[in-house]
Amino acid sequence: MTANPAGRIRTVASFLIPFLLALAHTASVQAQEAPGARAYGVQFVCSPAQLAQLSPGMLRYLRQLGIPAHLVQETFDKSRGAVTYSLLGPGAAVSTLFLAQRPELAIENEVVVLPVRNNKTRKLKTVSRKEILLALLHPGRLTEFRGKACDVQALVDHVGIRQNIVAWAQKLEWGWPEGGPAKWNSRYWIKGTPRPDVPLYKALNDMFFEQGKYAIGCYTATKMVYAHGLLDYFRRVKGDADAAHAVERRLLGDG
Repeated sequence: MTANPAGRIRTVASFLIPFLLALAHTASVQAQEAPGARAYGVQFVCSPAQLAQLSPGMLRYLRQLGIPAHLVQETFDKSRGAVTYSLLGPGAAVSTLFLAQRPELAIENEVVVLPVRNNKTRKLKTVSRKEILLALLHPGRLTEFRGKACDVQALVDHVGIRQNIVAWAQKLEWGWPEGGPAKWNSRYWIKGTPRPDVPLYKALNDMFFEQGKYAIGCYTATKMVYAHGLLDYFRRVKGDADAAHAVERRLLGDG
């Protein structure tokens, strides 16, 4: 595909962006369907000591994102050691893709800064953390946090990772192999596997900084967007070196 500039209009982005945008607004790897009168929203299942910290922490987070507290219901289930946060108001039967049509939610896009090659950056409008959290609180799914993840910070990271994945997916111009072999920048990759002498984050950065040097299928592209969005969140956005190293170890676990 890279040999035909006109053909680059048909990029992996055309396949990925609708899927990833919908994912950030709706689904969750931790989510399960919550039909009928079952609980929905974000649920923490915790020890008594953990539960005591949740209410003030969640209130601060809602304020930080500009979500009025009266629009979010807090429900305790002492027998299970659980507290659930759910979005109130009309729209229970409406897709989360239409949350922005609720004027009382005052949803707007958010500007983030992404790195580009040569140590430069660019600003990008993307889905806001506020909208992502509201979608998680919306009827239709239940996202649970348990054990060590029974903490508001785990939810903050969950939302931040979702936003980062969407932001990186908004401008993808990788070539499409059209049934032929994939194309990789051999300076960083050996047929889709990072070179052993190259840090993983540098190999992933190159895929997004030098997209013209790559031609990959949509399945591989999806995996790369997820891997890069997750690792980049902990390494660059949050600046948590320990978490970033843990992510790298898991991504490289099978070589």
